Amino acid sequence: MPNNPPLPPNPFTHRAMIRREEDFVGRSREASDLLNRLRTGNSVSVVGERRIGKSSLLYHLQQTGNRRLGDEAGEQFQFLYLDFLSAEMRTPANFCSAVLDGLGIPIDGGLLANDPLLVLEWHLKDQQKKQRPRPIVLLDEFEEITRHRELFNDPFLESLRSLCNAGLLTLATASRRSLQHLTEQGDLVSPFWNIFASRPLKAFGVVGEMVFGVVAGVAAGVAGGVSGGVTLGVALGMATGVGIGLSGRVASGVYVGLAPAVVFGVVGGLAGDVTFGGVFTISYFLILGRYFYWPFYYFRYSSTSPRNPLRWDENIALPIPFFSNLLRRYTEKEGREAAADLAVFLLENRPIQRKTAQRGLLTLAADAMKRFSSPRQIANLWQELSFMPAAEQMPEDYGEALRPLLELSEDTQKALREYNPANQLRLLQGISRRLAEFQKTANLSRQRSWAAFGQVSLQWKRVIDKEVHRIEQSTGLPLPNPFITGNPIREKDSPLFVGRRDIINQIQTEALREGAAGAILFTGNRRTGKTSTLLHLERFLPSTLRPAFFDCQSPFLQSSLASFSTAVGQRVMQRCGLEKEAPPTGLAALTTLLEKAQQQLAAQNHYLLICIDEYERLGPLIANGTLPGLADTFRYWIQHFPRLILLFAGSHELAEARAIDWTDYLINVRTVRISYLEEEAALQLATQPIPDFGLRYESEALPLAFVRRLGRQPYLLQCALYELVEHLNNDGNRRTATAADLEVAIQQMFIAATNHFEHFWRSELDERGREVVRRLSQGLPVPEEEPAVKRLVRKEVLRREEGRLVFCVLAVGEWVQENY
Repeated sequence: MPNNPPLPPNPFTHRAMIRREEDFVGRSREASDLLNRLRTGNSVSVVGERRIGKSSLLYHLQQTGNRRLGDEAGEQFQFLYLDFLSAEMRTPANFCSAVLDGLGIPIDGGLLANDPLLVLEWHLKDQQKKQRPRPIVLLDEFEEITRHRELFNDPFLESLRSLCNAGLLTLATASRRSLQHLTEQGDLVSPFWNIFASRPLKAFGVVGEMVFGVVAGVAAGVAGGVSGGVTLGVALGMATGVGIGLSGRVASGVYVGLAPAVVFGVVGGLAGDVTFGGVFTISYFLILGRYFYWPFYYFRYSSTSPRNPLRWDENIALPIPFFSNLLRRYTEKEGREAAADLAVFLLENRPIQRKTAQRGLLTLAADAMKRFSSPRQIANLWQELSFMPAAEQMPEDYGEALRPLLELSEDTQKALREYNPANQLRLLQGISRRLAEFQKTANLSRQRSWAAFGQVSLQWKRVIDKEVHRIEQSTGLPLPNPFITGNPIREKDSPLFVGRRDIINQIQTEALREGAAGAILFTGNRRTGKTSTLLHLERFLPSTLRPAFFDCQSPFLQSSLASFSTAVGQRVMQRCGLEKEAPPTGLAALTTLLEKAQQQLAAQNHYLLICIDEYERLGPLIANGTLPGLADTFRYWIQHFPRLILLFAGSHELAEARAIDWTDYLINVRTVRISYLEEEAALQLATQPIPDFGLRYESEALPLAFVRRLGRQPYLLQCALYELVEHLNNDGNRRTATAADLEVAIQQMFIAATNHFEHFWRSELDERGREVVRRLSQGLPVPEEEPAVKRLVRKEVLRREEGRLVFCVLAVGEWVQENY
């Protein structure tokens, strides 16, 4: 039987997630989509069956996310992978400890045990103030929290939502079922899952990614089995180096041997026989150094010739002059492999010539790398340098200089595999910037290897810049994707906040008019922009009206009355210039502080607008005794502090928030209702959300039809526009949208906004309301005088148009018709 070589090691795994970055194949589209969403602060829910690759995908994002997103100028990120199957993730304290530990933040175990979410928020705010990288936490096996709902309860989930809304944290979860099915408890406040975009994960494509994955896996196995030793040697040789101890010791012995000859010659000369001493000394050097071999070495024998003296004479003691130039000549004449063969032979078999051989190999490597003319060659650097020896045979500075270029080679390989052309262009631009930085470092270094590789980086930058230019010319520049689909629009995203001047004017009028009630109810359907409006109030209100924003999902406002009073008091002190006051630790101390703030505001003729977002969450806490007396205190403030205006924001009117009777405490409240965007503002968002956006439509009628189909609903409009930009960038960086493109974007929006639609269906509608909506979506008649219809009209789910009922948001009717 033939003596077949052993099979290479089996690279495939079917029991555990893929941990080695080089073994992860496919999923380019999914990884790019997730990174794009996470980069803009949008939390994502990855949903898929068991063994479909959810864990591997999240772990791959942790391995590559920092590098891929960190190449962009601006905000930096820190990815953290956590697995809820771990025994260390069974309580909220464990979870918060794992997050803080993963971010490298020292923690106080005692304080963390008492109120973990409070400690987590405090540390994340401190990180944000210090402009540290924004944490992106990847939560695997998220369904495990349903087994411990007594610990991971609604306040825990709402606190996480609050951290995401505040821009302190971005989440990506992996689960077999949707977040709504996992965490729904029927609470009144905006639910945890409603900030997540849903990303279903399916099997590999039959012709595409599966074939690629199998071929890549087999190729990796063959490479590991057949040439594993060479590949490993190359990688190690490029990464690090060792000293020259061996050559130093041998050379020392040689020169010690030469010393007696020199002494003997000098002594002989002094004794009178100068001729004998001089001739003896010169002869000794010539014989030991083998200088008479060099003419033959240079002009007659090739590096592969067995008669080459360097191959059979072990006593050539002195360094070979101009060895690097000789290797270049051999490369031109007989090829690089022949030249490298001689240098490696000297390195391994002639310790006296070790430094000479190392310099020669360094020259060959730099020359090869400087001849790269395409990104593909840069990406395959390890193949181009397969002739290089192992790490321990090269000097240390060689590894230090080559390591950054190796990393850039790997990143170039990933960029060339990138499915999304926009992401590929962004990655290549980041590589170009890093090459420029490497060149500056190399120019300042005095080491020979750094200088040689500095010239390499200059050539690589030319190659990468040329590729960037080619992509820009062939596919055009990608559209920027500024749209926010999960979290509220904050100050840094202010161009995306459009319209709403009428709402802000109403709030200003109610707050400043004579005889004001002192309380405003700011209400509207979920995802219509209430929180975004509150966050932008200060931009539009007069300086005499100072807003102070509070999110009632924050653990600072939920944990205890003392914590609530301190959090509100510190913000009031900041807004009213009372920083020298002691922070209050109870409602009485907080009321005393507000009395001082009242005096300060009256002296300046100013007003303080306390904005309490998600006010409904306070009801259960007041009812269960966590925040006793708070509702009465609110009423006292409204009646006795005319310079203080309380604004309660939520998705429910007072009568609908039933944990306590809010109508009894806020009896004189004035209501301001937020609705969908004005048509002009919606068109601005669709056509020019930021300066120099560059998106065009095939016809002028398309954007108007687009925003009308989405009912000018801010969340759905932003979500669909996000999908539109991603679709155009993925399709060759196109900038002109057709009707077909808009249809693709809306269908993708239905997938991404699954949580929003499901919550609307399950929680916003009662049984009769669902029946009315279902019949209307199917074109069946609906009795218009029915109470359920009146409620749906009041909640702006339906409206009357030309004597018939229609959906305010046509896309909602389409989703109901498709799913129910």
